[in-house]
Amino acid sequence: VIIESGWDIGLHTGYYSYDQVEKVIEEKQRLENVIGKQILGCRNHYLRFNTPTTWELLARAGFEYDTTFGYPDAVGFRNGTCWPFKPYDLNNSSQIDIMEIPLNIMDGTLFGYMNLDLHQAKEKTMKLIEVVRELHGVLTVLWHNSIFSWPYRRQWAEFYE
Repeated sequence: VIIESGWDIGLHTGYYSYDQVEKVIEEKQRLENVIGKQILGCRNHYLRFNTPTTWELLARAGFEYDTTFGYPDAVGFRNGTCWPFKPYDLNNSSQIDIMEIPLNIMDGTLFGYMNLDLHQAKEKTMKLIEVVRELHGVLTVLWHNSIFSWPYRRQWAEFYE
C-alpha cells in the first residue's frame, strides 16, 4: 500500500552497520528483494554518523539521499541550514554524490534527551516550523511509529497528531 500510494521506502540501517559498506549493501539488497523496488534513501540507527565517511559509504552503497544528519540530543539545524545539500569532503576536495536531507526534530530528542513537557516541545517545534517557513526550507521530522501503540508514550502520539 505504501509503494502504491507513491511513498518512498528507505533503509533504517542496523546499529553496527553504519560504518561498514558491505553490511549496508547487504541490508539494502535484502530490503530491495522484499519490496521489489530499488531503495534510494537511508537513515542510520541512533543517528550514528561519521563526517564525511558515512556519506561516502552510503554513496558507494548506491543511496541517492540520507536523512541521518541531525542531533540526537537537540532539535535544530546541525549543518546550519534548512535545505537539503550535497556534502563536501574537505579531505579530498570533492563533493560527495549523495543528497543530505538533514534531520531537524525527533520525538526521542524532545521528550527523552531534552525532557520537555508538551508545552515546551510545542514551543520549540513551532519556532523551527516558522524559521523553515520563512526561508522556504525543508523540515525533517523523525517520529517513531512504535510510540502509537505504547500507552506510556501516549503523549508523544498526541503531540504528533
